[in-house]
Amino acid sequence: MSESVISVLEEKNGSFVPEKMLIGFSEAGIERELSRSGFEWEHNGEKGYRIVKSLPVYCEGLLKKYLDSPGKYKVYLMQSVDSTNNFMKTEFKAGAPEFSVALAEQQTAGRGRMNRKFISPLGGIYMSVLFTPERSKKIIKPAELVNITAAAAVSVAKTIEATTGLKAGIKWVNDIFLNGKKVCGILTEGSISPDQGGYDYIIVGIGVDLISGFDGTGLETIAGGIFEKNHLPKDICRVKNKLTAGILNNLVFYYEHFGEETEKILKEEYISRLFIMGQKVTVVRTDLTYEAEVIGLEDDFSLSILNENGNRETLHSGEVRLKI
Repeated sequence: MSESVISVLEEKNGSFVPEKMLIGFSEAGIERELSRSGFEWEHNGEKGYRIVKSLPVYCEGLLKKYLDSPGKYKVYLMQSVDSTNNFMKTEFKAGAPEFSVALAEQQTAGRGRMNRKFISPLGGIYMSVLFTPERSKKIIKPAELVNITAAAAVSVAKTIEATTGLKAGIKWVNDIFLNGKKVCGILTEGSISPDQGGYDYIIVGIGVDLISGFDGTGLETIAGGIFEKNHLPKDICRVKNKLTAGILNNLVFYYEHFGEETEKILKEEYISRLFIMGQKVTVVRTDLTYEAEVIGLEDDFSLSILNENGNRETLHSGEVRLKI
């Protein structure tokens, strides 16, 4: 599709744009590109063109409009890929620069934590961001990897709130919830340099369910979307690209400004959205499941709990599930 035409029309949120504002495009060219886009559109001889209903797809022109520093990123736009994290690992080996971003309309083999399948239908936000600490002379130790995951969680929650007005919650350590249902999962992976002890690369994979559509999957009661499929914004293309850019803007800001003051702010942002504080939960570890109560969050983003025997315990990994 023509990103220039789509970008201009989507920004108007359903209002007409005169042809003279679509510089460099003939009437035939405009209509050809709009038809190819699959969007519902209208032409009025006096008023110009407008998009009546868009689709939840990426548009590079819109994405760049909302990025704080568009020249910083190398963006890979794909219709489909097995996993954006897998794709980015391959690109890192091929020399991809820091802040490379893989964006896909769908994933055929998306992965979550503990190697679980992450359902990734058309219409969602599936992205992986590459950080190369060793190349950029930035030391991030293995114990600090969770800070990156926490920054991603806050970035997603803040962006959803700023873009939609909805209140997002975080379930330790990396799931985003809206209205009691999970709408986003985050998978952070890295490769440690044997020479430096830090990371050669860190890849943050983020999957956001933009549209609720889990009927028949068995996940209907626990997974949702930012929007219901029958109540999408008519400018859903613009919204999707604005959300994607906002997540990138926030995440890269936290990464570039990691330090005592920034980490303090990050923790405050994280705790303010951590809805399991004080709640009864089920702790799931590799070979153990037990009941506990969440009592706090440590500076390293590990979770403090009181286990079923009344003893205080610190979780550095694992999973917690709210007791219903």
